[in-house]
Amino acid sequence: MKKESFGIVQIVLAEFFIAVVYIMARVGRDFGNYNLAFFRIFLAAFFVGLLFFVSRKYHLAPLRYQIGKLIFFGAIHGFIIIAAFISLNTISIASSVLLQSTIALFTAIFSIFLLKERLTIRVLIAIVISFVGMFFLFTPQTFFLRENMIGGATGLFVGVFGGLVYAMSKTFKKYDKISLTFWQNLIALPFILPLLFLEPIVFSLNNSVLVVFMGVFAALSFIFLYKGLGKVKGTKASVLTLLYAVFSILIAAVLFKELPMLKEVIGGVLILFAAYLSTSQ
Repeated sequence: MKKESFGIVQIVLAEFFIAVVYIMARVGRDFGNYNLAFFRIFLAAFFVGLLFFVSRKYHLAPLRYQIGKLIFFGAIHGFIIIAAFISLNTISIASSVLLQSTIALFTAIFSIFLLKERLTIRVLIAIVISFVGMFFLFTPQTFFLRENMIGGATGLFVGVFGGLVYAMSKTFKKYDKISLTFWQNLIALPFILPLLFLEPIVFSLNNSVLVVFMGVFAALSFIFLYKGLGKVKGTKASVLTLLYAVFSILIAAVLFKELPMLKEVIGGVLILFAAYLSTSQ
């Protein structure tokens, strides 16, 4: 298999694993969003750390560079995971993942400020198209319903701050991507830990198995994604990284009978197209 073809397979698998984690968050909603987020982050750090322990190929970069920025980076990552789960468990999976897909657009926007990339007409057009798409997901009549406001705001939080984290990740020159993934998740834990006192932790066999698999799939998604991105050209990669939204919607349709409405389809097409425009430069 050619190097690029193998990279495409890795990215597709990563996006599928991300979708599986999202679906598991909906299945385990009774466990609580804060509990799900904490154990997903803890186990992702554990399994990535295990990779460094058992493999001679990978070496953990020591935690000694850009400490302040790395703490902010990890803390925001933790709150992004919580926001993603709240959104997924408050509104339809289709609306939630489509709002979160704006992460590609906001990555391009933050890259202008953090990486000094040039603001282009393409990005400006993508911004307009994306906001039109969000209008289709939530009309003024439906947005101000309490659940829609919470689900919409947290989904958009993932898009905005996920874009910030993605752009920031390119500024850590002393850490390889897998080491950065490990430190990101480990640093997030103390920021999420106090939230566990807001929800009772009810352990059961189903919950335990669920969070373990969430941690495994989360760790695999990071590793496959970063490995695949190194082998695939930017334009192709930008399209492939949007597949998690498609996978999530399809799996939700099969498992939960959540068929997207026409307005969600229209809004989704616009948002995904805007994400493609902003990342395929």
